[in-house]
Amino acid sequence: NPDIENLSVYASTEGNGGKAHVILINKKDTPVTVRVNLANITATTGAVYGFDASSTNVRKFGDVTVSQGGFTYTLPATSAVHVSLNGTTLKTTTALKTTTTKK
Repeated sequence: NPDIENLSVYASTEGNGGKAHVILINKKDTPVTVRVNLANITATTGAVYGFDASSTNVRKFGDVTVSQGGFTYTLPATSAVHVSLNGTTLKTTTALKTTTTKK
């Protein structure tokens, strides 16, 4: 279940057939692992850019691999990241669901 007090999630698409984008914000002072499930979106990978408590400069944090309809990512403490999903094909509707993994 998502921790709505400490985690915010936003998603958008670039129209029908375009890329999908996911914004994840971790308000906690500890890392949080999230599972982002994608519905009606086909993607293979995504590039992760963002910033955290160590620096306000936006930089590349790495990549995610989409498998089994979504991806898992560990957000650094006090961070905001933008996941730009590559190779995305959108269908008529999209849905996004996140779950957090307690550590």
